[in-house]
Amino acid sequence: MASLPTTIFEDLRSAILGGHLRPGALLTESALAREYGVSKTPVRESLQRLVHIGLVDAIVGRGYSVHQPTVREVRELFAVREILEAESARLAALHVTADEVATMLHLAQVGYEKGNEASVLRFHDANLQLHLLIAKASGNAYLAGLIRQLLQSIQLIVIGEVNFGDPDQIVSEHVLTCEAIARGDAAEAERLTRISVRNGLQRFTGQTSAVTDVAHGGA
Repeated sequence: MASLPTTIFEDLRSAILGGHLRPGALLTESALAREYGVSKTPVRESLQRLVHIGLVDAIVGRGYSVHQPTVREVRELFAVREILEAESARLAALHVTADEVATMLHLAQVGYEKGNEASVLRFHDANLQLHLLIAKASGNAYLAGLIRQLLQSIQLIVIGEVNFGDPDQIVSEHVLTCEAIARGDAAEAERLTRISVRNGLQRFTGQTSAVTDVAHGGA
């Protein structure tokens, strides 16, 4: 049975990734404690976990708010993502095992239905597992660790990309990349990953209302 802080954490995480708590929404320990009928302690632990994975920001004197990415942040994160994940896909094609291939292809085919919160969250979790598995299959533990940290930082961005993208296209991109890895085509796996990341950036930043630009228009 999950602990109280874990239960609250998972509930808030689902609410954020499911779109019920929008970027910029304010969260306070006292209000959440009343809502869940608990003390502030488990709520505080849950919120700190959400801060740690980049879904929530701590605001001095005001509590917390759901993280609201800027255009610059999105572009910079995707630039780093392209570098790291393209290399991990290239290396994975050289080192992947048969068991890893089978799991990759299974995860790559997990789709979602727009507006269906449960299916979007299932896709989000499968997508995260897929990218982490490709990183692990690279055989470079340090690279895999960097990708894990990066993916934690862009969860909200990925959900935004999913909301604005074509589910079939996203799944197709995943499948083609995994097939290239499976047949050991390192160059193609790297190329397809770069295309997929760039498409993801376009899907997200193409929706200007979904992000907040930086001050003075410095995107």
